[in-house]
Amino acid sequence: MSACYCRNCGTRATRLVESGICEACKRRSDINPKNVLIAAALIVYIGVNVAAYIKDHPPRELTAEQREKIAEGQRLATRAAMMAGYVD
Repeated sequence: MSACYCRNCGTRATRLVESGICEACKRRSDINPKNVLIAAALIVYIGVNVAAYIKDHPPRELTAEQREKIAEGQRLATRAAMMAGYVD
């Protein structure tokens, strides 16, 4: 029988536990904490870069043509709702 060690506390387990919880430190030993740390750092890094990109590229103002298309779509939607009986 091969011995396995907890990745969190390093204690030797006499048997494999199906849930992967260490009997000594009561933490999951099947998850590598280094990989979790790397994943968290990547999430923070990507979030900071996205925030910096959005800050440097604010949304543009709509042109008169775009505003007219939106207004026309709203009028058509209101008319369709009135014909269907959803709006008085």
